[in-house]
Amino acid sequence: MQSDPDGNHRRNVAAYAKALFKASPYVACQPSFMEPLLAIFQASQMAADRDIVEIMQIFERQRKASMSALLKLWKGCGSLTAITTDSIGLEHIKRLDPHKVFATCLTFESRQAAFQAESRLSAFYDITFVLSLTALTFREGNLNGLDMVDILRSNVIGLACCGLASKQGEIRALSAKILASAVAIIERIAFQEKTVVTRILRLLRHGVQPPIDPSKSNAPSRIPFVMAVFFAHALRTTADPSSFLYPLISKFLLQRPIVDFNDVPMLYNLLYAAGQGSKKQRRWMARFIRDGVRSRAVSLFSKTHWSAAAEFHMSRIGGSCKDDILLLY
Repeated sequence: MQSDPDGNHRRNVAAYAKALFKASPYVACQPSFMEPLLAIFQASQMAADRDIVEIMQIFERQRKASMSALLKLWKGCGSLTAITTDSIGLEHIKRLDPHKVFATCLTFESRQAAFQAESRLSAFYDITFVLSLTALTFREGNLNGLDMVDILRSNVIGLACCGLASKQGEIRALSAKILASAVAIIERIAFQEKTVVTRILRLLRHGVQPPIDPSKSNAPSRIPFVMAVFFAHALRTTADPSSFLYPLISKFLLQRPIVDFNDVPMLYNLLYAAGQGSKKQRRWMARFIRDGVRSRAVSLFSKTHWSAAAEFHMSRIGGSCKDDILLLY
C-alpha cells in the first residue's frame, strides 16, 4: 500500500468489500473477514476509510456486538505493533496525532473539506471513528489522572465539543454522551488540570440546549460552530499551559459565570490588542473568525463585528493578519 499515494487500490478494495457486506451481511460479517480490512484502515476521511467505517457499523448491527475486540488487532495510524493491553480505546487514542485531531476539529463538516482532493483528506481523521473510539475509552473505565491528561493532549474531547455543532443528530448525541462521561470520570480522579477542565466543560454544558422533541431524538440542539471551536481551543490550551492563549482564555472564562453563545468570545480584546504579543493575538483572532464563519455561525457576527473586522483590515495594525481577514469576504 506504500506505492498507492492516492489510495486508489485501497478505495477499490474497500468499495468492493462494502458491496459484499451490504449484499450478504449474514455471510460477510465474520471476524476473519474484518481482519484484512483493518490492515488497510487508516482512520482518515478518504473514501476507502469511510467505506471501512461503514462496514464496521454493518458488522456491529449484524453481530449485535462491539468492534472493540477486533480493534485490538488494528495497529493504528503509523504504528508497527498491535495493542497488547486491555485498554484498547485508550491505547489507540494515545497513538493519534493531536495536530491531525485538531485539524479535524477546524474542518468539522465544512463545505471546503468536502471539495478537498482525495489525497488531502488523509490529513483529517474520520469523525465518527474517533468519537466512537473516545466513547469506548470512557466505557472501559479504569482511567487515572495521567490517562486523562493523555486524552486531553490528544484533542479528542475538543472534537466532541465540535460534535455538538454537527448537523447530524447521531453525532450530537454521541458527543453529548462523551462529554457527560468525561465530566463523571473527571470528578472521580485527581490531576493538576482538573479544576480548569471541569469549569470549561460546565460552561459548555450551560450553553447546550436540550432536545427540541425528546420523543423523536435524544440529540441536543446544535451550538454555534464558532463556540464549539472556542471550547476546543480552551481544552487544548489547558493541556499546553505554555501557549500564549492559556492566560487569555483562562482570564476570559474566569471573569464570567456563564458564556454567551450568541456572541464571539474575546473578539474586541484580541482584535484591538496592543503591546507585547499583540500581533500574535490579532492573527489568532483573525484565523478564529475565519474558521467560525465557515458554518452557520456566521449569523453570530453582527454588523458591529463585521465593521470591526473591516476597520481592522484597513488599519495599520492589521499587519500580516490581513490575508486571514480578507478570506472572510
